[in-house]
Amino acid sequence: MTDDITRSLAALRTVSAQLAGELETVFLNASTALFARLDDLRTMQTMLGRVSEASGQEGLKRLDEAARDVGTLLEKVEAQFGMLDEAAEMLLGNAAEIRALIPAQVRRIRLARMIATNALVVSRAMNEGSLARFATEARTILDRIDRAVAELGEELAQGDRQLAHLAPEIRGMKRTAQDIGDVRREISALLGALRGNSLPLRAVEQVGEARQRLGSALQSAVTHLQCGDAARQRLEHVEAMAARGEAGPAGVRPAARTLAQRQLHAAIDDLGMGIEAALPEFDRMGVQVENARVELAGIAEAPLARSLAGVAERARRLATGAEQLAAQRDRIAPDMAALSALYARSAASAAEISRLDERIQLLGINATLVSGRLGPDGGATLEVSEQLRDCTLEIAAGIAGIVRLALLQESSAAVFLSPDEQSGADISAVRAMESLAAELGAALDGMTDMVRADRDGPLRDSRAALVRLLSEARSALPPNTNNAFQGEISNDIASFLDAVEASYTMPAEREVHAGVFPSSSADFVSVAQEAEDIFF
Repeated sequence: MTDDITRSLAALRTVSAQLAGELETVFLNASTALFARLDDLRTMQTMLGRVSEASGQEGLKRLDEAARDVGTLLEKVEAQFGMLDEAAEMLLGNAAEIRALIPAQVRRIRLARMIATNALVVSRAMNEGSLARFATEARTILDRIDRAVAELGEELAQGDRQLAHLAPEIRGMKRTAQDIGDVRREISALLGALRGNSLPLRAVEQVGEARQRLGSALQSAVTHLQCGDAARQRLEHVEAMAARGEAGPAGVRPAARTLAQRQLHAAIDDLGMGIEAALPEFDRMGVQVENARVELAGIAEAPLARSLAGVAERARRLATGAEQLAAQRDRIAPDMAALSALYARSAASAAEISRLDERIQLLGINATLVSGRLGPDGGATLEVSEQLRDCTLEIAAGIAGIVRLALLQESSAAVFLSPDEQSGADISAVRAMESLAAELGAALDGMTDMVRADRDGPLRDSRAALVRLLSEARSALPPNTNNAFQGEISNDIASFLDAVEASYTMPAEREVHAGVFPSSSADFVSVAQEAEDIFF
C-alpha cells in the first residue's frame, strides 16, 4: 500500500511538472497571437489612412504640386542636356571638318616651300641677292609652319580620340534625360486619372470599427486566459507538495496524495472553464481580422491602388534618373575639362600659325616693292612673290578655319563644365516627390503583403493548442476523491499541512485545502476574499 501511494505521488509530481511546462508555452503563444492580431488591425488602419489621405483632395494636391515642381526641374534638365547633346554633335562635326582641313594645309605648305625652293635656285642662277634673301626667309617660315601644322594635327587627333571615348557617355546622358522626361509625363497622366477616384473614407472607418471590436474581444480573451498563469502556479504547488510527501514520513503520504489529487483536479477544472470561455473570443477575433482583410484586399486590388502604386514607382525612377544624370556629369567632367584645355591649346597653336603666315605675306609685299625698284631685272622676284602670295593666302584662309573650329571646340567642351542646374533647391523637388511616393508605396506594399498572408493562422493554431492542452491535461488526471481526509491528523501530517499552507498564493487553493482538511479551514477564512491579480 505504501509503495502504491509513493508511486501515486511520483506520478502526480511528474504530471504536474509536465503540464506546467506545456501551459507556459501554449499560453505565451496564445497571448502573442492575440496581441499580434490587434497590431495587424492597427497597421491596416494606419496604411488605409495613408492611402486614403494620398488619394483624397489634399493628397492629390500635394502630389500635383510635387509633380509640377519636378516637371519644372525636368524641363530645365531636358533643355540643358539637349544643349549638351548639340554641343557634343558640334564637337564631333567640327572634329571631322578639322581632320579634312589639316591634309589640305599640308599640301599648300609643301607647294609654297617648293615655290620658295625654286625661287632660291633661280636667284642663284641669276645672281639675284634680293630674290635669294626673300626665298630663304620664306622657306624658313614655311618650315616652321609645316612643323606647327604637324603638331596641331597631333593635338587635334588626340582631342578626337578623347572625344570618341566620351561620345557614348554624352549620348547616355541624353538618353537618361529623355527617359526621366518620359517618366514625368507618365506621372502627369496617372495623376490625371486619379482625380475624382479617391479611396472611400468608409473603408478606413470599417477597419477602425473592426479594430475596436477586436480590442473588446481581446480584452475578454485575455481576462479568461489568466487561468493559464493561475493553473501554472497551482501545478507547481502540486508538484512541490507531492515531492514533499514523497520525501516525508510514510504516515504523511496518504494525506499528501489526497491533497495533491484534489488540488490537481481543481486546477485543471478551473483551467478548463477559462479555456472554454476564451475559445469563442478567438473565433470572434478571427472573424474581425478576416473581415478587415477582405476589405483591404478589395482596396489593394482596385484600379486606384494600382494607379497610386504606379505614381510611387515612377517617382522612384525620377529620383534615380536625377541621381544618374548628376553622376554621369560628374564622371565625365574631368575628361571634358581636359578636352576643353586641349582644344584651347590647339586654337593657340593655330593662331601662332596664322601669325607665321602673316610674316610670309609681309615678305611677299616687301618682295613686290623690291621688284618694282629693280625694274625689268625684278621680274623674277615679282613673279615668285606673287606665287607665294597666292599660295599663302590659301594657307591663311585654311588656318583661319582651323582656328575658328578649334575655338568652337573649346567653347563646346566648356559647356559641360557649367554649373549643374540640378543642384541646390531644384533637386529637393525630386526628393519631395520621392518621399511622398515612398510613404505611399510602403502603405500599398504593406496592404498587399497583409492581404496575401494568412493572418488568421496564428489564431487558429493557438486555439487548437489550447484545446489540445486541455484534452491532454484531463486525460492525464489520476482518479479523484471528493471526500475530506478521514484519517487522524498526526503531528507529522500537521507539520506537512503547515508547510503546504505557506506555499499557497491563491484563495482557490485554500478553498480546496479546506475541503480536504476542514479542521484547518479557520486559518483561511480571512484570506479567502483576497483579490487575485496574477496575469499580465
